[in-house]
Amino acid sequence: GMQNLNPNPNPNLEVEILALGCRDMKPYKFMPMQLPSLRFEIDSMSGRASDKIVVTTDPSKKPEPQNPNFLELRRFPVDLPVDAFFAPPLKIEAYDTRFGGFLRPLVAQGVVPLTDKIPWSQTYRPPQQQELYKSAAEQAGAVDAEKLAAGGGNEAEDAPVGAQEEKLTEPPQETIAAQAPRRPSSAAPDDGEGQEVIVLAPNLTLT
Repeated sequence: GMQNLNPNPNPNLEVEILALGCRDMKPYKFMPMQLPSLRFEIDSMSGRASDKIVVTTDPSKKPEPQNPNFLELRRFPVDLPVDAFFAPPLKIEAYDTRFGGFLRPLVAQGVVPLTDKIPWSQTYRPPQQQELYKSAAEQAGAVDAEKLAAGGGNEAEDAPVGAQEEKLTEPPQETIAAQAPRRPSSAAPDDGEGQEVIVLAPNLTLT
């Protein structure tokens, strides 16, 4: 029913974003990145542009302009519908500051659906279930369990102690790639020149 479009009456809802940084940003208009920043936006359930939530990071060129670190944790209140299916998405835009701020072109953009991140959603996935939060030890243990189930020996027991520790502390290689927005398999390939935006853990939390 239409009542499902109404915002959830809970006044303590908030979105938490950990903006770590961007990697391998490509040149825009034949000019490499100078001083990038990120902009996060969520449309208001009221439909009024004045109620739109906009959060920006400080510009950064450390350690390099094409690989900026932001390292910012932002929290802000949101109004969300009772039916999580109608939740507005989190829009992410990357800008570059050029010529002392005279130009600030949009160089990349992406969208993160919030439906799976709302606790009362039927498809809710807690952040701890996402690849970013799985420790290397857990992933290594899962691999060892698969080898044993397949009849293979436990190679970890025969390996030197140092090798075991190295295996457990090695960061998962697919962590960042798993967070990238996925294109449906039925969709046509993207022939555009836009950059891929990789989003790390935009979490919806209740306080």
